Formats: sequence, C-alpha cells, structure tokens
Amino acid sequence: SAVDGADLAARTVGLEPRWAAFDDQMEAFNEMIEIQKESLKVRLEEQVIEQNQAIDKFAERWRALRPAELRDWDAASVARTFDELDEWRAQLEDFKERAAELGENFASFHMPVPPRFDGLAVVEVEIEATAGSWRMLRDYLRELGELEAMDWIGFRSDIFALQDLAARWGERLKERYAAGGGGHDAVLAHLGGALDAIKAAAPALKYCHGKDFKEEHWSALLQGKLGLGKDVRLETLT
Repeated sequence: SAVDGADLAARTVGLEPRWAAFDDQMEAFNEMIEIQKESLKVRLEEQVIEQNQAIDKFAERWRALRPAELRDWDAASVARTFDELDEWRAQLEDFKERAAELGENFASFHMPVPPRFDGLAVVEVEIEATAGSWRMLRDYLRELGELEAMDWIGFRSDIFALQDLAARWGERLKERYAAGGGGHDAVLAHLGGALDAIKAAAPALKYCHGKDFKEEHWSALLQGKLGLGKDVRLETLT
C-alpha cells in the first residue's frame, strides 16, 4: 500500500547513517586485522631466526659432546652410549617438530617464501651417521658375545666360527666405508682393529685345542701364558 511504502521509505532513510557507520567500523576492523596479520608475519620471521640460532647451538654442542671414544669398549658401555644417542635424537625430533610447525604457520599466512632450516638437515645426517656406526658395533658385540658365552670344550670343535665372524664383519665394514658411511669414524676404526686382532689370533687357536692336554698343560696355558685366575679351569673355560 501507499502507507506501507512511505513507512518503508522513512525507515530506509533512518538506516542509511547507521549502515554508513557500520561500513566505517567494518573497514576499520579489516584494517586492524591486516595490521595484526602483518605483525604476526614479522613475529614468525623472527621465530625462524631464533629457531635457526637454537639449531646452530644444538649442532655446536653435538659436535663437541657426541660419543666417540670409550675407555672400555664392552657391551655395557656401548649400551650406555645408545642411551646418550637417544637423548640427542629426542632433542633433534623436538627441533624438527618446531620447524614443521613454523612451516605450517607460514603456509597459513600465505607467505611466499617458506622458512629454511638448513642446519637441521646437516646435524640430522651427522647424528644418524654416528648412530649407524654405534649400531654396527653393538650388533657385532652381540654376535661376538654369543661365541664368548660358549664353553671352550664345545666351541673348540668349531674354532672357524670365530674366523667366519671376523671375515663377515670385515666385509660389512668395507661396504660401509665404500658407501661413505665411515670417514674418520673412531667407532668403525675400533671395530676394524678388533677384527684385525681376531684374524691375527685365530690361527693360534688351533694350538689351544687341547684334546691331548693334561691338567698341568692347561695350568701352564691358562695361568702361565694367559695369566688367568686359578679359578679358570678347562671345565669353566669359555
């Protein structure tokens, strides 16, 4: 109706200033959001710098403290070294998770250049290479331990098992060096020395067979030549 049209026109006239004010408020709000987004982008870039600095410090500590030489190269000491390596790898995972989070944040804000953490990849390669060397030594000691645990009377009929072990692990060591996984690695150098010692000693073991030895012969060998305790006898020898 005409009355309704006039009433609507009157109401529309009254809304115009309010719509204009609302538009102004929305524009101001959008400007504020854009300012905050730019501020967050700057903060993200700062966090990337801080993260890279933290990675550099972590890498410096790793290179200064990473496990290399041991006083005793026994299985227990190697196991303790693996505990240390687990700690290093846990810290590395924390850095990787933080780097991934920053990458996702950059993508969320559509930032054209993704963050770079080149030092993280370098130190990860170093940690994994070191862990690989210690893993080889651990596996070797486990196999050697199985032979060491055998009693001599049972083992002496299969003396060549020790030579076979040294030959097999020697090939594995060559393969690792050939693949570039060795370098000047003290762990692999120790493993190589241990294998050389077995290869050098193995030929003499046939003279220790002892099937025709009498008790005094065993005493002369075990206590005299080898300097073992009096409690070590043929029946307890491993």
